[in-house]
Amino acid sequence: MKLIDQSSIRRQNLTRIVDTLSGSGGITRQEIVRRTGLSLMSVSNLIDTLAPHGAVDVLTDKKTRGSVGRPAELISLAARQLVFAVIDLISLSFRFDLVALDGSQLGDTSMFPYDPANSYQENLEAFLKKHQQVLSDLGNRVLGIAIAVPGPYDAHRDRVVNKRIPELGDIPLKALVQDILGHSRIFVDEDVKFAVQDSMEYAPSGSGTLMFYLHLDEGVGGAVVHDGTILRGLNAMTGDIGQLDSGVRGTFESRTSMAAFSLLLGLDPEQVKTNRDLMAQRRTAKPELYQAALNRLADETARMLDALGWIIDPHVFVIDCTYLNDEDKAQFANLVTDKMKEIAWEDSLHRPKVRMTGGSLSQVSRGAARTLRNLWIRDLSNPQSQTE
Repeated sequence: MKLIDQSSIRRQNLTRIVDTLSGSGGITRQEIVRRTGLSLMSVSNLIDTLAPHGAVDVLTDKKTRGSVGRPAELISLAARQLVFAVIDLISLSFRFDLVALDGSQLGDTSMFPYDPANSYQENLEAFLKKHQQVLSDLGNRVLGIAIAVPGPYDAHRDRVVNKRIPELGDIPLKALVQDILGHSRIFVDEDVKFAVQDSMEYAPSGSGTLMFYLHLDEGVGGAVVHDGTILRGLNAMTGDIGQLDSGVRGTFESRTSMAAFSLLLGLDPEQVKTNRDLMAQRRTAKPELYQAALNRLADETARMLDALGWIIDPHVFVIDCTYLNDEDKAQFANLVTDKMKEIAWEDSLHRPKVRMTGGSLSQVSRGAARTLRNLWIRDLSNPQSQTE
């Protein structure tokens, strides 16, 4: 059982304030009290904590100016004044995002053209230097940098453990990024562990709840969430379902990754890596072939989740498939659910729900920004705490 101390309570309350202000525009302290259930004194104290860091704007409500008594103040989140930088290294298509305090994306995703004539480290250094000036111009507005990697991160050795991009495992990643970007707050984690942070809303409330998050992209991974906590294990590999043997010529990753889906569509996986529009073109040109491939992908995914379901018995499966569009995602969730009923769950009293994620900003980037935001709020609630 976790002990709840004053710092934990303050952290939870600060999070509630920030969540309430996100997307709300200007609202009064009384309205914040109503939405959060906190006392007026607590709300005022928490706003006073956020204000010196430029996180909130306090304006006089023009509607109440000139009336009897003190004019009401409108509190809003200065969302775009404070930002998080997200560096995505889960493939050779390096990505850079700026995410505001409210989770909205600032500008477009910056993509980096990988040059195969140069080494991996040379490409990575060029990518970092490309964005060095952007971060320098933002200065103290940048609250932290998150780096998403395609495997578990060993903080003691400053190395990434992965099979997808072996060259990445030879680089002292955090040290390299700090040397080029000069930022002190850098948090490195596996892409799946970041992405699941943005799926917590799908986790059922209540004690003892289990959620499994499945990430289908160039690689296939997952994460187990128990009572809102991501389980990691000895080597931080808990939930890495893609490495399980499918029983049919290879791992589940080899059956459900973007490369596997590309082959089902009759496309070259290497070309799809650099041009995902090829899948959309195939969907339009050969709808029957595309539907057959989607059915096959759903069958393989259902078998994968069924194997795991008997072990962890989750309340919900959340699937984040980055290479399907939103229209296909809805159909895919239904196909997986129907297939799981056929396999084993038809007579069960309680069947786990299957849900899909969506959104323009990648799940990894949103989750990474949320992780940095949580660390920033933790430090505000306890100034002596240190970022991992």
